[in-house]
Amino acid sequence: MKKLSEQLSDLSDRTKRTEDVVDAANAKNREQLQDIRIARDSHFAELRTKGEEHKAERDLKRAERRADADDLTPTS
Repeated sequence: MKKLSEQLSDLSDRTKRTEDVVDAANAKNREQLQDIRIARDSHFAELRTKGEEHKAERDLKRAERRADADDLTPTS
């Protein structure tokens, strides 16, 4: 049987290795989360751009229809 001091030293070493593994996993997860955030932000920016383009096209068509309707309205 090992001395208590040796057992505590072994436990300390195992604890340190476990902490290192957990720290590495946290760093990896942080990096993956950052990639996900970048992809999400890019996706939402693209959706906003498409929405703005759609609104501009809709407004243009509406303005064209109004102009056409005004041309057809008889003036006195």
